[in-house]
Order: sequence, then C-alpha cells, then structure tokens
Amino acid sequence: MGPGGTWHFVDEHPGDETYYIISGSLSLLECATGECLEAHPGDTLFLPMGCKYKGYNFSEENLRVFWAIAPVMRLPRSLDYPHHNIRTYRNPGMDISQHLPPDTNKLHRLQAGDINQLGKFPVDGDEARQDPIHYYLLNSKNCITTVFGLKRPMRMRFFVSNDLMHVGEFYLPAGGVGCRVSEVDEHGGDTVIYGVRGPITVFFPDTQEVFQVQEGEMMYIPPHSRHQFINYNSSAIIGYFVAAKEL
Repeated sequence: MGPGGTWHFVDEHPGDETYYIISGSLSLLECATGECLEAHPGDTLFLPMGCKYKGYNFSEENLRVFWAIAPVMRLPRSLDYPHHNIRTYRNPGMDISQHLPPDTNKLHRLQAGDINQLGKFPVDGDEARQDPIHYYLLNSKNCITTVFGLKRPMRMRFFVSNDLMHVGEFYLPAGGVGCRVSEVDEHGGDTVIYGVRGPITVFFPDTQEVFQVQEGEMMYIPPHSRHQFINYNSSAIIGYFVAAKEL
C-alpha cells in the first residue's frame, strides 16, 4: 500500500489473522472501540477472529506486510459495516461503553511471556474472540523468547501461539565449527517461512532435499516435514514463520 493509502472498507475475517510489518508503517483503527495503534517494521499485529478494522499508511514509504489467516479467510457473505459506526475523531460511532472492560487499553500493555504460555499467548484463543474484540501489538519486548536445541541452539520468539496458529521468528547465528545448523524440527500443521535475513538454507533430512530462501522470499513446508535450517553465511540468518494449526 502506497504512502497515504488506505483500504476503503472495514475488514473482518472468520479466522485469526496476523500482520508482520516489513516496511513502512501501518496505522490500524479498531472500528468498534476507536483504538488506533501504529505498527512499524519488525512488529506483529494479532487480530482475533471477528475483529473489525481499517488500515492506513501514514508513512512516506510503501507499506509491505506478510500476513496469515487461520483457519478460514473469507466470510460467506460480503461485510457491509456501516461507516457511521466507526469510532473516530468527531465520529463517536455506536455506544459500546457498557460492553467495554474497565481498562480498555490493558490488552495493549502486554508483558513478555514465557514458554509455559505456548498455546495461549498473548491470550487464550476463546477469550480473545469474545466481544469486545481487541487487537494486539507484539514485538521483541513483549513476546515469548526461548531457545530451541541443546546441542545446536537457536533463538526463537513467539508473537502469537493459540489453538489456531503459531507465529514467530527464528534466529540462527553464525559461528562454531563449520556452518551453523539447527536441530531437526517438524510441525503438525502447514508452515510458511519468510526470509528476513538470509539466504536461509532449508534441509529435509528424510528426502535429502535442499532449498534456499532468499530475503523477501517465502517457502511452504507441508505438515510433518522434518527440516533443519543451515547458516552458511558469516552473519546470522533470521526467518519469520507461521504454523497452523498444530505447532
């Protein structure tokens, strides 16, 4: 989306949705409550199923995002949300004060989680989809940070982990004896990785296949496909991943 752009409709999906900001900035307006946050490169926005929102690019750069929706993308009918119900400056919209929690901003002041919250972060899925539905802004300061692998460790960050999807980042440093290799992993659901810093070499030990994911490229990995990441570079590689439904 170009500078100054917006989409001229209210968006909503029958699945949980995430945006990873690649460039530019996204100002996201939650239509029912009027809350508006700005997400910048490296940030993740989590929009629970049923959230009604509009997006704007108030930056001077093109907005580029990597987005994912699970389990269903489209509504069986077109959404025609009345614009007079959108809460903005001098447009109060509908009165929803009786439905709001005492602190309507509490969900945006998230604390960093820990590994025990996998499957229910930043909040349990069922709870996130109850009215009023709020979105969440997550980044390296309030995510779940953990380590995968004892012999070949790499850093992992989870921005969303619930019953429908798991979204995060892997960071495989350079160094060690020879090239740096992650331990073998597999996911129970469809997985897509996006190359943030690369190239990322993906090795499938069961088939002996090797692929390279360049920066800005994406790769689909089918469920239960055992794979490893290999770093042949002199600096770290970083990838962003989405796994749905099982981690």
